[in-house]
Amino acid sequence: MMADLVDTAGQATFDSRGNAPEGRFRNRTAAFVWGFAAVFAAAVVAISVLYFLRDVEAAGSSEVIRILLALFWLGCFVFVRFACRQSVTEIRVEPGTLEIDLIFPFRRRTRMVPQTNVAAVGVVDSFDSDGHPYYYARVRLIDGTALDFYESHNESTCQAEVERFKQCLNQ
Repeated sequence: MMADLVDTAGQATFDSRGNAPEGRFRNRTAAFVWGFAAVFAAAVVAISVLYFLRDVEAAGSSEVIRILLALFWLGCFVFVRFACRQSVTEIRVEPGTLEIDLIFPFRRRTRMVPQTNVAAVGVVDSFDSDGHPYYYARVRLIDGTALDFYESHNESTCQAEVERFKQCLNQ
């Protein structure tokens, strides 16, 4: 594990997960999905351009290839749309309030919530796509909003983040 980053005054600014000691929590899982969608979209564009520049006039050019390209474009559109709806979640716990930022690829929504609106904080058990245990550190607000501020295959790290969140709430 990386050591905490320290500023010139010797104060810790961010830990190895990018969380500030004073109560900043970030779940950046969506950023990976954004990057993967961008790479996939670039590959579909590159394949399409190569096909239309090189093979479209070829004698053996098949309608099957064009149908497959259309299916790739449809899949690309659906995947990019899905990715753009995923948000990086950042929660800053400040005295009396939570500042919640939902960061999307092309916009950002900020919401200030009183700490009294926190209904529950805990670890949620789940399974990943391979069937392995997967855990979410989740805060639930009284309006029903659920925010995952950390996620991992390791239950103890999620529990540690939940405890850190609770400590920040109690300060």
